[in-house]
Amino acid sequence: MLVAWTAMALISCSNDDDSTNKQNPAPQNKARYSVLVYGNAGGKMDDIIEDVWEKCLPLMKDGSVRVAFFYKYGKEFAEEKDENGNTVKERIFSGKYAQPGDVVFFELTKDTDLKQIAKDAVKNEDFELYDPESLAYAINTVKEDMPAENYVLLLYGHGGGFDENIDYPKDWRKKETPQSRRGILYDEWIPTIAGQEAMDVYEFCEGIESSEIPHFKAIFFHNCLMGNMEILDEIYDTADYLITTMHALASDGSYIVEMIQGLYDNADFEKATKQMFERVKPGLPRTYTLKDGTKLNGDLNLIKTSEFDKLNPVFAKLCKRLIELYPTQKEALDKAAAKTYRATLTYPFYDALDYANKVAEATNDAQLKDIAAELKTALNAVLIERMGVHQNEEAPMKEYTLSVVITDKTNFAAKTAWDYTISKAYEFTDFSMITGWCEWLKTNTHNPTGNPAGQAL
Repeated sequence: MLVAWTAMALISCSNDDDSTNKQNPAPQNKARYSVLVYGNAGGKMDDIIEDVWEKCLPLMKDGSVRVAFFYKYGKEFAEEKDENGNTVKERIFSGKYAQPGDVVFFELTKDTDLKQIAKDAVKNEDFELYDPESLAYAINTVKEDMPAENYVLLLYGHGGGFDENIDYPKDWRKKETPQSRRGILYDEWIPTIAGQEAMDVYEFCEGIESSEIPHFKAIFFHNCLMGNMEILDEIYDTADYLITTMHALASDGSYIVEMIQGLYDNADFEKATKQMFERVKPGLPRTYTLKDGTKLNGDLNLIKTSEFDKLNPVFAKLCKRLIELYPTQKEALDKAAAKTYRATLTYPFYDALDYANKVAEATNDAQLKDIAAELKTALNAVLIERMGVHQNEEAPMKEYTLSVVITDKTNFAAKTAWDYTISKAYEFTDFSMITGWCEWLKTNTHNPTGNPAGQAL
């Protein structure tokens, strides 16, 4: 365990001594990189993070790269209703080093005995990973016990991109309604009326900004759908680099292992990420192929945040022009939206550049053509390294960018599970406030469903 773990009142007061600190070295000279892996995946995925620990052990040969894991193990059983309405339990827990609901926090070194993890774990399935104080605590502990020249935060678990049932300041919710939080990192242990509890984008930023590392070298979102403009506009100034996907992320843990190897091999973060991309890319077709043979698309992008400000002015122009053209070009714009590439069937996340190109082509509008070209230039400056797998023949796409929400005005005005409207939640996003994108969604009357989707999830 890291030094401060046993004193953490947020977790437990049952362990008052410091005997759990024996496996970890005392603070020493600064590492080149210290990495914090923080999250919960659960389901049938606990074994993936354990496999990462096993594969990383032989990498930890010196102190130039140090890695800590703050992980909450998942549930033992999944419960579903059968066709008769009866509750059916299926045992899904796949962990071997700890038990369901255990929370572990340790630095992985070359001397770590993984069999000791269960002994040092804190049993607390109700622990609030999504609380900003929890994230700040983990960050501060790494800062104190693993001092480094650069820090990397890796979110491991399930993400949902912009989620109208989640991305809304909780102080605005109805007082009599149980609070829900937002879709950066879901926690299967804690249900709400709108699904699983989760860390929202605002809590995520609060946790970082209130910590002793208010700005990271990089944040790696090892979770789904985070390459979403509505999310990225909130968080891009918390790190020099972001690693995200606009799709659902398929991973066997090799991204994390190769990221750590890349940091050992390269002092420069861009070179480390490029090496990681190169090493995992050959295995992507297998990773993105389901057991039934269904082939999916996927991507991972390295975002240079110093260039991110170039995107918003272009989206503002695109929004303004779409609203101007809609009264006379409705049919063309609707058809273009229906043909635009979508990341998944489940969420209204559309590839931003593909959308700009499609509407420009459909309308033959000179301004839209200029805007699409400007957006391409801006995205090329932001997405400095890209990795993709292109194998869904029904949804061909040569190169992925970032996603943006597109929906019709009727759906946009619908109520969420919390009795406020989708529109009200969306209007609060920085992306909407800066670009005016909500005004386009209030204008658009066509719901572009049924278009090519990279993943049928």
